[in-house]
Amino acid sequence: MPHDPAGAGREPAPRLARPAAPLSPATAALLNTIAAGATATYLATYAHPSVMTADALVHGYAVATAWGAGILAAAAVIAALMITIARPASTEPGVSDRAQPEAPRAVTSAAGRVGA
Repeated sequence: MPHDPAGAGREPAPRLARPAAPLSPATAALLNTIAAGATATYLATYAHPSVMTADALVHGYAVATAWGAGILAAAAVIAALMITIARPASTEPGVSDRAQPEAPRAVTSAAGRVGA
């Protein structure tokens, strides 16, 4: 490795972590299966010369995209239902959401001095 005098005394740059895959292998396999099934069904249903394979592929990917969007929407609803957010305190003066115990008061004698 060549010596770099300009970089003398500096630590080497940290290695960047590999970015995460956009889909897990299981999710990609599920959507691929849906797309393949929709493509095959399209070809079997519209089996005549005017149907091109590209049309069937576009249909298959469109169906898989719709399923993916549905799965994402369902996950968003589930996440929204599972997130709990505390109710904000009331902004009206003198109203509180929780009963606050009274602070202990100093005992005064009859002469008005603190302590007894």
